[in-house]
Amino acid sequence: MIRCRGFFYLLLALLPLVVPLQWFLAAIIAAAVHELFHYFMILATGNSVYSLELTCRGTIMHTSSMTCIQELFCALAGPAGSILLFCCYPWIPRIALCAGIQGTFNLLPIGTLDGGRILSCLLQMYFNKDTASMIKRIIEAAVLLTVAGGIICIAEMYNSACYLLLLLLPRFLLEKFLAKKDI
Repeated sequence: MIRCRGFFYLLLALLPLVVPLQWFLAAIIAAAVHELFHYFMILATGNSVYSLELTCRGTIMHTSSMTCIQELFCALAGPAGSILLFCCYPWIPRIALCAGIQGTFNLLPIGTLDGGRILSCLLQMYFNKDTASMIKRIIEAAVLLTVAGGIICIAEMYNSACYLLLLLLPRFLLEKFLAKKDI
């Protein structure tokens, strides 16, 4: 079953008005390939996908229970698919570029992005749950501060309005550090 939540429909309606249609379609295709790689790896590990949620923050697959190793491989599959699609740059440059950006972004070790799930799995293999959760929060904070610093540097270099991107930072900080969710 596929469900759309939140402002997904609004986002889907507004994006083609802001982004040229060719780039919008390329991003949709790149995202679909990324998610298909997750899906096929879930099936390859002997698990099932019960439902799929499309949200403004990304796609959520509800699956059967997985071991850390299975989840690690399933989380790695999406960025691997994006990287493979990026290798097709000479033939489909727009889709490849969207896939490369999406795959790179998804590897950031924060929150519920693929990189965050990969980090959680790796930490849980070597530490108990509480220690792994604390280390993950520290790494997420360092990554978010680094990204914020990078945005500020780029904004200063180009005298641009990139500071608006910093408005996204409090949302991540509130969600991840004040809510104290388990990894």
